[in-house]
Amino acid sequence: MGCERAFRIHAAGATQVFRFNATKVSVLDGVQNVLPHGVPEGLQRGSSNLVDAYKKCELEAGNVGIYALSAIISDKAEPSESLKANVVWSLGFDAPTVLLSSKQLQAFKTGAALVTETDIKGERGAYFIQNSFELAPHGAKTG
Repeated sequence: MGCERAFRIHAAGATQVFRFNATKVSVLDGVQNVLPHGVPEGLQRGSSNLVDAYKKCELEAGNVGIYALSAIISDKAEPSESLKANVVWSLGFDAPTVLLSSKQLQAFKTGAALVTETDIKGERGAYFIQNSFELAPHGAKTG
């Protein structure tokens, strides 16, 4: 039997008992606007839409987010491949849902199911993990 907590309220001669059982908790945590390697701060501030068009975010090995440019941003008329990236990962939850953008944040707020994002192009990068678990009264969840 799970943990249970109860309290009584006495009002106008009647007694009512309220019980607290385990509660399902859904957690979303992360960072927004993860920049890929090689984006100067001035370029991001002055031409963020241009920079967004070059961004690509990929999910590898379950929870490793890779943030890179599809090509180096240049005024030259020659292709230039971007070979460096920034990486974000998480520890603590078993098999969390991973979001690489902010597109599903509103869905989380309304209680809708989230779907792991594996490939995002032309959007601002983000790294969010979402997980749900049961929490007993006075319980704790540690990673």
